Amino acid sequence: FPADTASVKYFPLKAGNTWYYKTTYSPIPFPPDFHKDYIEKDTSINGITYFKFYKHGSVSFIRVDSVKGNLLAYSPGNGCGSYANDKIIDSLASSPGNQIICLYQNIQTRRCVSTGTQNVFGIISDTRDFAHDGLFVENIKYAKNFGVIYSCSGEPPPCIGFTNLI
Repeated sequence: FPADTASVKYFPLKAGNTWYYKTTYSPIPFPPDFHKDYIEKDTSINGITYFKFYKHGSVSFIRVDSVKGNLLAYSPGNGCGSYANDKIIDSLASSPGNQIICLYQNIQTRRCVSTGTQNVFGIISDTRDFAHDGLFVENIKYAKNFGVIYSCSGEPPPCIGFTNLI
């Protein structure tokens, strides 16, 4: 994928960043779920800066490769492609149709399905949509300067949980 230094803005990494989400379920009528994801701190691992990220109660160390635009999760000795110690979560520099094959959290492929703009809390922001396929399905929308603003997931597919940034 082409170098795109602006792609790092699709998932802003800074200690203290916090995102609040609401998840609704359909067709199963469960009550909505509210949670927060946040970055606790940055840390150096093998001379590379990672961010300690809490998502849905799990902890990972993530970073963005600002040259290639890849959002990465630390996975020592079990990486993908040119990343010996990182799994590729998404390539934030992707264009529609670009696809990555790299097993990360039971998801085999990541494909950019569209780019566009969306009003996010009164600010028009560039967006990138990704489809993740594997043992379960997940679709994610990133907005520049905001991070993940929407996702849906289901195991097995189709989506049954719909999560929105609030």
